Amino acid sequence: MTGSAGLLLASVQNTIAKENLGAIGVFSRFGGTIALFAAMGGTYQFITTATANLREKQDPWNQFLGGFSAGSFIGLRSMYTPVKPKARAEVLAVAKSSHETELKFRASPTT
Repeated sequence: MTGSAGLLLASVQNTIAKENLGAIGVFSRFGGTIALFAAMGGTYQFITTATANLREKQDPWNQFLGGFSAGSFIGLRSMYTPVKPKARAEVLAVAKSSHETELKFRASPTT
């Protein structure tokens, strides 16, 4: 899923690039964006599932650790130290809001 979002973002980057890169430019020039999103999604899901299995609990700490790890990829790519905590916090906020939304949908009665 996140790899598809990375592909969409890379396509947009390719479209608004100043030079004509062609269709293959999505992969050749902006392939790092696709890889970043795919790595973030894979890391988030792996860490979230692994911590849930190791701790034998389904609580927000699993999403916290997964979001923290996934957010690290943004900071690593930027190579600028102040970006790392901000990126982690942003991914954590998204993970927390998605977890709360998922709980609300599960709690709603189905007819």
